[in-house]
Amino acid sequence: MKKQSILMLLSIFLFTFFSGCSYVDIDNNLQTRIHQINSKEASSAPDGRAYVEDSSLSENYIDLKGIGGAFSAYKNYSVINMNGAEIATIEKGEEGVTYTLKSVQLFDSIYTSDVDMYGCQIDDVEFLESTPFILVEIEASYIAPSDKKKEIVADANEISGMAVESQPGKQLPEGMFPTVAYFSLRPPKDDSVLDYQHNFFSYRIKDGEPVKFQIGLFCGQSYIDNKNVYLEVNASPSIKDKVTGDTTRKLFVLFPESEE
Repeated sequence: MKKQSILMLLSIFLFTFFSGCSYVDIDNNLQTRIHQINSKEASSAPDGRAYVEDSSLSENYIDLKGIGGAFSAYKNYSVINMNGAEIATIEKGEEGVTYTLKSVQLFDSIYTSDVDMYGCQIDDVEFLESTPFILVEIEASYIAPSDKKKEIVADANEISGMAVESQPGKQLPEGMFPTVAYFSLRPPKDDSVLDYQHNFFSYRIKDGEPVKFQIGLFCGQSYIDNKNVYLEVNASPSIKDKVTGDTTRKLFVLFPESEE
């Protein structure tokens, strides 16, 4: 699959649902959202919480990569206020960690994928039976910087579901926005380090020893039909002020046709 960098003159919606949440908060919010979907209370428009439009970075570059493509998990950028002064420096992700997209599989539901259900954040059977499930294999590698430990606890939560709009103001398809809610390496509940504060997506990785894991997305069928499902590595937040530095968006293309 080809990779390309394109100047993004699009309106982009980010899935920021998981940022800064504990496992309990995430699970409760997911269950509420699923109840709305099942009871047809949810509309196709954003609910004001699951993802937001990021207008401040809409003209920055996007790097698209498919199977075999890799992205650094680390980002460093600065926030500049209207007077031109730097007001914050933001670092996201672990320096030295790289994610490579290995494979993508589509299933009618998670139940036909034979994954271990311990790694699923959702327990609503009706939802799980009726919602498409995308299983993605990722390989994480770690080359420890000279001032860092040789073994660290990393966070796969920095990989999030995403969809884009081809035209500003055009509504996204109906149905559930691409949402990561499965992690094959979910920490055991008796692991006091990885399961600290119920961090669902934590995993250990050592210098020079790659780790493979699977993450799973749920989304409305219309997103799949439109080939509009991506994974973003460390999505940039929606900030009104100017942002400089590493602002390139890092997107894995899960369906090749969506590059065109």
